[in-house]
Amino acid sequence: MLSKKQSRLALIKQLSPLLECPHCGQALKADDAGVSCPAGHRIDAAKQGQLFLLRKQPPETYTAALFAARTRVIQAGVYKALHEVLQEQLQDSRVIVDAGCGEGSHAEALQQGTIIGIDNAKAGIDAAAKRSDRHLWLMGDLADPPLVPQCADAVLNVLSPANYAAFARILKPGGLLIKVTPGPRYLQEIRDADGTEAGQPEPVTMPPSFALEETNHVHVTVDLPVDLRKEMLRMTPLTWHMEEEALVKAASTLSAVTIDLLVHRAVCKP
Repeated sequence: MLSKKQSRLALIKQLSPLLECPHCGQALKADDAGVSCPAGHRIDAAKQGQLFLLRKQPPETYTAALFAARTRVIQAGVYKALHEVLQEQLQDSRVIVDAGCGEGSHAEALQQGTIIGIDNAKAGIDAAAKRSDRHLWLMGDLADPPLVPQCADAVLNVLSPANYAAFARILKPGGLLIKVTPGPRYLQEIRDADGTEAGQPEPVTMPPSFALEETNHVHVTVDLPVDLRKEMLRMTPLTWHMEEEALVKAASTLSAVTIDLLVHRAVCKP
């Protein structure tokens, strides 16, 4: 039986024609330990088979604890309604790039396609690779993904900043962009506990390279078991400023949470 790293290395070999060197932009070729380019740049796969295709690692903003909490919340089904919509939208896509994948929990919830998850948070990519060997996890620049042009059938961008020029470069003509943005009541119960006013969501304006086809509204209230309430609070930057005592107090009354999301589907123009 192959180890997780061996399985990932086999996937790297399979998908290496889609990868670009982050240093010079040339094609990457896979071997038994990682990838390299004709210019001599070499990147060995990390312990779990993830690849660090980033010229310079940015300061860590998101912690391993946040990603661990997010994994538990998403695996518990809190975002099930979102995943059902994504599953339907992406059912015909073979190669899906999850841009801003974090710890990979949303990608893991999908049952189809080959997924390449990219994020610039090392803690997130490490967590994704440790948990799953079904997909390829890359630490990369979301503004300049280390992927060849027109390699993806779809780009998934969940609650993460979008770089539309980068998405248009890596998408095939007619490829899909699925962008998920917060609705006006997203995590309202946490905002209420914190006293934070929810602003109106900014309208999504697609550049000329994309044609917006439709927007689906996902709005559900999900009951939270007691053992998930602190995790729900820990997984969001909304509570970063909270001391532990305030977090425990907020968790004691957080019996449910509102998942209010807008799922925008756009097509990349030829």
